[in-house]
Amino acid sequence: MMHRIWLLPIAMALVAGLRCGNDRAISPPEVAVLEGDFAIDSRQSLEELARREDGFFYITGSLLIVNTDLETLEGLEKLTGIGGSLEIRFNPSLRSLRGLDHLTSVGDSLADTGQNALQGLPKPAHVVEGLLITDNDALTSLAGLQNLAFVGGGLSFIYNSSLQSMQPLNHLRRIRGSVDFLSNYALSTLEGLHNLERIEGYLDIDDNQSLTTLNGLNGLVHIERDLIIRFNDVLTSLAGLSALARLGGQATIDNNAALPDSLVQAFVAQIDAEMLGNRLIHPAAPRAQLLAMRRPADMSRRLLGSGRLTDPHR
Repeated sequence: MMHRIWLLPIAMALVAGLRCGNDRAISPPEVAVLEGDFAIDSRQSLEELARREDGFFYITGSLLIVNTDLETLEGLEKLTGIGGSLEIRFNPSLRSLRGLDHLTSVGDSLADTGQNALQGLPKPAHVVEGLLITDNDALTSLAGLQNLAFVGGGLSFIYNSSLQSMQPLNHLRRIRGSVDFLSNYALSTLEGLHNLERIEGYLDIDDNQSLTTLNGLNGLVHIERDLIIRFNDVLTSLAGLSALARLGGQATIDNNAALPDSLVQAFVAQIDAEMLGNRLIHPAAPRAQLLAMRRPADMSRRLLGSGRLTDPHR
């Protein structure tokens, strides 16, 4: 049974940074807490969730939006945060994320995936929870996420074939977990992530066939685990990572057809010189074999089975 608890505004300081369309700060509202997990599979179930509270509300568990015919998420404008994961997947008509305009945080209660590395423990499997946006073929815009400032657990964009950029994620500064950009074939830029400073997990940029540069990551100074960049056929530069000062794992940069080897070697030499213990890896597996690890059916089974993306090949 779901419980509702009223909190004073000071207890919900996370909403203090909300802004409206004219960039004027909004006063923190009183926020109700809905305990547990919720699922949306239709317009009716979205409206039922929205009607649970008259004012702003926070979900302590996870929110799953899957297999709907929704074009936007309008109706969820009073949702301010999610303690668990937000999973948006297999929504073929979804064009934007309008409706999440007051969402400031996702994954507040999820464990820090970088903790084992910090404690010197064995590296776990590459697990992403937190914000997962997967297999939404009509999604062209992330409009609706303009107030998102924190993601815990990880951030994953996979098989969104029409998504073109990371706008408007310009308030996102820290991700407590891994970040994956996998097989988003229209993604041409990472602009919109320019305020992102820390990734406390992996950064995997893989098989994005329109991505030409890494511009948008220019503010990134810290990656706690591995950096993986491969099979981005029109990528020509690594200049977007020029501010990187800390890489806690290894750099895997290979099979980017348009990226000159000289730029890769210069970047890796910089990593070796400035961040001791890192090295370039050239996986022996051919392209077809590596991409087979991420075919939609296999990805879907893993996502549907657990709500987490686990890549056993990491």
